[in-house]
Amino acid sequence: MSQDVTIASNHVTAFGIKYFRGNAPSVYIACVGDKETPLIGQNHILVEDSVPADKLQIRKVTTLSIDQTSATEKNVDLSVTVPLLGKISAGEASKQMREDTLKLVLFEILPKDLVDAANATPHVIESLKRIGHDGRLVHKVIVAMQAKTAQAFSNSASLEVSATVKGVKVTAQAGSGGSGSTTIELEPRTTFAYLMLKPKWDASMVKNWKHIDDWEEDQWSIN
Repeated sequence: MSQDVTIASNHVTAFGIKYFRGNAPSVYIACVGDKETPLIGQNHILVEDSVPADKLQIRKVTTLSIDQTSATEKNVDLSVTVPLLGKISAGEASKQMREDTLKLVLFEILPKDLVDAANATPHVIESLKRIGHDGRLVHKVIVAMQAKTAQAFSNSASLEVSATVKGVKVTAQAGSGGSGSTTIELEPRTTFAYLMLKPKWDASMVKNWKHIDDWEEDQWSIN
């Protein structure tokens, strides 16, 4: 079986793309913040704002196949908060990953959808302008989930997004052959890893920025 995701203490590699883990417990999907690249410590985002949940559409949810040799307590590194279960230790999380009872699940907002939503939200544009060239938007998060919950989301017929106090609530409606729904909260504590977009603006000088014209994915790297 091919392995979709490999875990390291400072990043996760999924389908060849390197996701950040620095400050992950403070990050949630569609958040906006300042990318930090400290001389000592991990590169990460400092969250300062978010795109409103009513403007979001999560287009894709994928249950990832974990390279179990990478699912060690050292690599998992920190305790993990699992939606509908709660916090478990790094040792317990790594054990359940190797037993295939704990999955890593990728939630994605299409870059164009998130940029359109940001452009339609004045306070988000103002936050990004204030941050400047290090401003970023989080469009993908990886979350640890129990196998049954992961299956419900990967096989869902549709996804509904609503706001929580901080983060978003996602409800998966059962697909063909199933019934009912499953709801989880994608709040900061639940993020295991994340990927960011770097906006490309309509003007070169920050003071003239009014609209995000384009973007590029910002992957984890050492520097």
